[in-house]
Amino acid sequence: MFIKNKIKILLILSSFFLFLLLVGCIGSSTEEAQIKQIAKNIEK
Repeated sequence: MFIKNKIKILLILSSFFLFLLLVGCIGSSTEEAQIKQIAKNIEK
């Protein structure tokens, strides 16, 4: 029983960590796109 709980906690933590990584990657890529767009606007 105790081992099952530990595995469950590990799974939850790892999935949460992966979720944060995905959100971070998506957020940074959109920021990069916005920065490029702003740079294009400044060049005009």
